[in-house]
Amino acid sequence: VSNAPALTNVVQGYRERLQQDPAGTLSSLGVAPVSTSGAQGYRLDNLAGSPYLAQTGLQAGDVVLSVNGRPVGDVQRDQLEIDNIVAQGSARLEVQRGTRRFFVTASMK
Repeated sequence: VSNAPALTNVVQGYRERLQQDPAGTLSSLGVAPVSTSGAQGYRLDNLAGSPYLAQTGLQAGDVVLSVNGRPVGDVQRDQLEIDNIVAQGSARLEVQRGTRRFFVTASMK
């Protein structure tokens, strides 16, 4: 059974919320930009608000550095990429956990 329609609806809802309240929406997901001065990644906190992120094996304290090879962390610019990620059906996340860097593929199918 595919969860793609449900996930697509969730992403659409977050896309709309991000346009209205980027910081509040990220906070509700347990995600915060590492820095306000550019794309330096998103630090993960409590992932209880985002079961899709939690399913990837990511943990509180992890920092997502890039998605599909593109640096992330600038909320305004990253909003524009949501449609591309959804259209691809998966996202390859570059993650830093402590001193270790690794990749996780998150499927949206």
